[in-house]
Amino acid sequence: ILYDPATGQVVRRFLSLAGTLRNCAGGPTPWNSWITCEESVVGPTDTFARAHGWAFEVPASAEPWLASPRPIEGMGRFYREAVAVDPTSGVVYQTEDRDDGLLYRFVPDVPGDLHAGGRQQALVARERSGLDTRNWGVARVDVGSEMSVAWVDLEDIDSPADDLRHRGFERGAARFARGEGMWYGNESVYFAC
Repeated sequence: ILYDPATGQVVRRFLSLAGTLRNCAGGPTPWNSWITCEESVVGPTDTFARAHGWAFEVPASAEPWLASPRPIEGMGRFYREAVAVDPTSGVVYQTEDRDDGLLYRFVPDVPGDLHAGGRQQALVARERSGLDTRNWGVARVDVGSEMSVAWVDLEDIDSPADDLRHRGFERGAARFARGEGMWYGNESVYFAC
């Protein structure tokens, strides 16, 4: 949607992608595109020909065109909410909007070309493997506390059983409740959960 803030009017609107399901926040890339995220892991079923839960890259341009609905398979399949891209390395950080989600990152083989493959990883608190950060009923993480982190490689990231977050947690990844918005700034990644 092209919106004119001076007049408060929509100037024009157009589709950038079709064939996806429940697209959520996503985020911009430093190479002038947008990564849109499917917040669903449904299918394939009688209703849906393909599995959903992927990330897709669309052009961030005022000139309309419909992008090819080609999932970035190397970024895995899960209930994805938002992304933030490190402009120096091209690493894509990702939140998962589940009560027991993980914080992921995709380390591309070729920065700026996400379809060229890479490694999908999950965040691990170094000193507290398998940390449950959810503070539900009991404080597990003090506000303002600092922790060193590492990243664990994930396998079978197409996750047909929708169990990527469970397998990552078993490998020591930290668990977060309802990963939402995410942004890169000041050489850091910020996210809400």
